[in-house]
Amino acid sequence: MKGPFEVQAINNEFEVLATFLGIADDDQERSQIEVHSKQDGICKFKHNGELYSVARMQLLTGVKTAYEFNSNWYAIQR
Repeated sequence: MKGPFEVQAINNEFEVLATFLGIADDDQERSQIEVHSKQDGICKFKHNGELYSVARMQLLTGVKTAYEFNSNWYAIQR
């Protein structure tokens, strides 16, 4: 019996932010995104001096910026 594949999990919130910033395909720019924290499902990132909160839509209510990724809706708040 074979063991499980070693597949790195996708950080959906990080990918949503990279897509929002237009740098999803730019490895150098992606490396500029700093991961600050993840608490109660809300991830905080910093890019070019700007702080962003990214989470599933139901966790960031009232935010109008929404993106679909991996069959879920995510909100981004500055």
